[in-house]
Amino acid sequence: KTLISDNPDFTSLLTVDGKLFSLTHFESPRPGAAYLSELEQDDKGKLTVKATKAIDFSTDGGLWIPCAGSVTPWMTHLGSEEYEPNARAFYESTTLGKGSIRDFMRYWGKYEPEATFTKEKAIAGGFYPYQYGYPWETVVKSDFTETTKKLYSHGRQAWELSYVMPDSRTVYGTDDGTNVFFTYFKANTAKDLSAGTNYCAKYTQTSAATSEAKDWTATIEWIAMPTATHDDVEAAIKTTTFADLFDSETCLTDKSGAGADGVCPTAGFTSVNTGGYGCECLKVKPGKEALAGTLEKRRYAGYLGCTTEFRKWEGITYDSKNKKIYTALSGVERGMEDNMKNGVADTQYDLGGSNHLKMKHNKCGCVMEMEINDDFLAIKAKMLVCGVPNVDPATKDIDSCVITGIASPDNVAMIGELDQLIIGEDTEGHVNDLVWIYDLKSGSMTRIASTPYGSETTSPYWHTLGDYSYMTFVVQHPYGETKDDEPATIAAMKTLSEKAPAMPKTNSDSAPPPGTAGYVGYIGPFPRVNKAVVSTSTDKAAAAPRSVSSSIFYGVMGAIMTLVVLVH
Repeated sequence: KTLISDNPDFTSLLTVDGKLFSLTHFESPRPGAAYLSELEQDDKGKLTVKATKAIDFSTDGGLWIPCAGSVTPWMTHLGSEEYEPNARAFYESTTLGKGSIRDFMRYWGKYEPEATFTKEKAIAGGFYPYQYGYPWETVVKSDFTETTKKLYSHGRQAWELSYVMPDSRTVYGTDDGTNVFFTYFKANTAKDLSAGTNYCAKYTQTSAATSEAKDWTATIEWIAMPTATHDDVEAAIKTTTFADLFDSETCLTDKSGAGADGVCPTAGFTSVNTGGYGCECLKVKPGKEALAGTLEKRRYAGYLGCTTEFRKWEGITYDSKNKKIYTALSGVERGMEDNMKNGVADTQYDLGGSNHLKMKHNKCGCVMEMEINDDFLAIKAKMLVCGVPNVDPATKDIDSCVITGIASPDNVAMIGELDQLIIGEDTEGHVNDLVWIYDLKSGSMTRIASTPYGSETTSPYWHTLGDYSYMTFVVQHPYGETKDDEPATIAAMKTLSEKAPAMPKTNSDSAPPPGTAGYVGYIGPFPRVNKAVVSTSTDKAAAAPRSVSSSIFYGVMGAIMTLVVLVH
């Protein structure tokens, strides 16, 4: 059966020897995919697609859940593999049943019944969990050829994206999920991301315990991680199991005796709480430190004492003018609270962990700001802006986060020329997911885009190609995350609109119904900011420099700039 994806994700725009290209991720269905397109730019900046082809991941066993991405300073594409397979659960399983691994077997033409699908059949078909969960780099050439390789030394985690700093050596990585962490990779050589050392972050909260998320502050310490070489990881993928890396035992809990919460029964074991797996007691096998630190990177970060309590860590970007990193956390929840879940007492996310973070629950999420030193290392953190839960009885069942602020921020991107931050959403907190411009000088926010019900605004990004700039973003799975099973929401929508809109049903195993296909495109072109004033005004007296947000609303919607869909 032919699979049609309505889940495009990050789309880059690249300049290579005077030619233009675009590379787009498709996050689902499994296996993932990525496509390269050659573009043409006319004299007014309009982009059109000349040709498109698939990227070949066969040397790395296929592509696993490609989420967000970025463009390196040397104009290559950095992609991601999100939600890495839990290798411990895989190798300890007796049956796998349905799920992402079974779906991924389609890559090799394998279609196993749920009832009989086991790890033995997955391995026989070609699947090894340690082959997935890495960033990857595509180098495009002007003749429309490319080379792509996974960056094995960067280690396995739920990569939202990798982001290279201006030194072309420091690569930050965000980790999407529950009880996740923050890392960077320091390459040995600039512009060569194949070899280097991983580091994980330890946050020391400097704000009051159980402070509001918006008031949270912390200092950051970086701890070096044992890092395997690319070749060593590649050689271990098909021969290494979780039990080859760690000894493990069950954490004690309060049911085991007073004062035993999160304690390991045997000396020499260390308790960790990472990835939503709960408390685990681990002891690395002698001589396996580098492989364990790379193949089980998040667990090893907890083993070293780094902070592994963050929730849904999403996009990241850098403001070179002000030396600040901005990064999105979709929710302040679970491990970020103090032995709570959604404000209710619950120890499962802190048991056995370090409990470095102690904030009040905020389901609407925040954008974090981090101060950077001269070595491009984050040293201090605070929240730039947070969403606000909606307590209005008349509307809270429709938009559970107030509509004048963000909800579940997903990816972010800097417009450095204008001191503005683009913030996208992936949320159930707003009926329609939004894209915002946050003005860093004034602190004001402007909504610049809205997507259909049930979709998300994935991977907004700012690109400059020649004399023009473009804001790309993707509309993923329209109507795909509906609240049809939430009667209170539907009833409220009927009350407000008299008749709830019919919600088309998506089916990733066939062509999406009309109106539910994903969109890949851009807003623009904008005349390059440092070459021309960004304005569409016909009033000469009013043609003062404008922000992107004011340009869009001043002239885009009513004049020349619209969302341009790249047709492949």
